[in-house]
Amino acid sequence: MTAEDCFSLVLAEDNKSSILLTGDAELRNVAVSKGCEVHGVIWVTDEIHNRSLLASVKLAQCLEAWLNDPLVRLPVAHLNTRLRLLSKK
Repeated sequence: MTAEDCFSLVLAEDNKSSILLTGDAELRNVAVSKGCEVHGVIWVTDEIHNRSLLASVKLAQCLEAWLNDPLVRLPVAHLNTRLRLLSKK
């Protein structure tokens, strides 16, 4: 793990009410083994949607931007599933 990953892990361990946001599998596995709550950015978009913090159309635009950005490495199938769900609303 990188120094930044280790720092994030220590912060999450010290702040029991925190949520560690990561897409890194190794960091996720270590954090979960230490009892930390861990999620990824797609979870954040689910929370935004579930709490009605952003219109479905705007959230879909964000997901589409991620799909079209070659620097974003998120599971395409998960993004497409979310886009289908948002289009039904």
